[in-house]
Amino acid sequence: MSESGKRMCTVLENIQCGEAIDNAKDGLLARFFEIPGVKKPLMWVRGHQPFYSPNGFRSNALLNEGPMPEIGMDFSGPWNAGEFNKYWHRKGSNSFKRYVKGFVTKEKNLELQKALETMPTNEQHQIYVGNVAHLKSKLGPNDRIVMKKSLAEKLNWKDERVIYWNKITYSHYCFWLWHTATEMVEKMNAKIPEFGFTGVGTLYVVPETTEDQGGLFLAALEELPYQTVACFYRPFEAYYTIQEKNKLIA
Repeated sequence: MSESGKRMCTVLENIQCGEAIDNAKDGLLARFFEIPGVKKPLMWVRGHQPFYSPNGFRSNALLNEGPMPEIGMDFSGPWNAGEFNKYWHRKGSNSFKRYVKGFVTKEKNLELQKALETMPTNEQHQIYVGNVAHLKSKLGPNDRIVMKKSLAEKLNWKDERVIYWNKITYSHYCFWLWHTATEMVEKMNAKIPEFGFTGVGTLYVVPETTEDQGGLFLAALEELPYQTVACFYRPFEAYYTIQEKNKLIA
């Protein structure tokens, strides 16, 4: 279908196709990508994990290995699946959650990191790429950071500088497409004075929207009249969100 990889699709997705195909290192697709001259997709979306067998085997569809080992995109929510095999989750666990991630090559991940470093910066509206936990020691007393409550709890970050999206509005993940990305920013802007933000400090924001509206979210954030920093975990997500925003304002 791809003429031996010469006409590779941009995004290749295979989920629950079986270990013979899904395996990140030794599966059929991984071995195909390793053939000289085969063009790899921009992103390889694969899952699910964990899968455990009686002899200790586990599926490695989501492990960081093989020809495309770098996580480019984290999909926000897992899904619950039925118990087709009593060994398919860790012993003693009642979780049936399954996860999907988008993987890129090491070369692409490095390319995007370098591209982000050379992109023009907006002094008032900036981008942060990395672990949000590292910002805890950098925020000043007048700064605020907006994130999901579950993320704040995971990071054990509970001081007055944290504003929960849950207290501002319903997100996309509470009710599907309840608000557009622009509406999310507008509602945040109207609510944040209630949480002690006066505009004197910097407002850090972990975007809360669906992937397809990331550009809209960033464009709306840059309309705000104070210093903002949009926080991204992965270079892939940051780079392509900026590209989508640039198309919108061109």
